[in-house]
Amino acid sequence: MAPKGRRRRLSVKQKALVEFLLDNPNATLADAGRAAGFEGKHPEQAAHGALKSVSVQETMAAMMEADPLLNNTALLEKLKEGLSAKKKTYSSHEGIITDSREDDDFGTRKEYLKLGLQVKGALINKQEISGGKEPVKLVDLSDVDPEALLKALKELE
Repeated sequence: MAPKGRRRRLSVKQKALVEFLLDNPNATLADAGRAAGFEGKHPEQAAHGALKSVSVQETMAAMMEADPLLNNTALLEKLKEGLSAKKKTYSSHEGIITDSREDDDFGTRKEYLKLGLQVKGALINKQEISGGKEPVKLVDLSDVDPEALLKALKELE
């Protein structure tokens, strides 16, 4: 066990896993596990286990913070952009575009809002059944009208 306050060094496979995932964010866990050198019938299970390691999580967070496209400031800016998403609507007649307009994209805004709430820990997608000492806060936005929600948020500003 590593001394308190000192992070354990990553294994070669753990380091390869972190680097692969940061370079290939759309890769499956099985692909990431294979690329990192996890062998066997289920490399995704080994990769999943490695990702639970505090050292791996800390390393990944540090590498993301060092990347100008993935640091907290950049991610926050992207989240803000998503909360004011627009979509372009076109009208056509006989295959010729006759008009276009820009409208609020409430579907996209709702997804960004859910993501923002998840990041803050205010939106939980599962229900805790075991009886812990603290009550679990649940926010379910599946039935919320995105337009009404955005209007309410604007009123809070």
